[in-house]
Amino acid sequence: WHKVELVQKMQDYLVGHIHDEEFCFDSLYAHVGYSRRHADRCFKELLGKTPREYRRLMKMTSSTQRLIKGEDTILEIALQSGYDSHDGYTKAFFEIFGKLPSQYKKGNCFLPL
Repeated sequence: WHKVELVQKMQDYLVGHIHDEEFCFDSLYAHVGYSRRHADRCFKELLGKTPREYRRLMKMTSSTQRLIKGEDTILEIALQSGYDSHDGYTKAFFEIFGKLPSQYKKGNCFLPL
């Protein structure tokens, strides 16, 4: 149960800080009281992803809500999601979901997450 509790605590922290622009993974490890190595190993063992990968997926999934609303441009969404460019965001979006953000924004597809 130790690992489950640790990973849950990490997930809760990541969710609570998903929109923090100054987020630092060191604060995550300090919060749970474990070394990066141990915490990452437990996280990956239970979820199949590192905390960095998990945070990236959370941010990308969160960005789809803004795509659905259609109020922001893809560039605005990219910048709000921590990407420096439209291209970087589009590439990451495609790697994760297998679709372009423009396809999703038009309502031509659904996302599996």
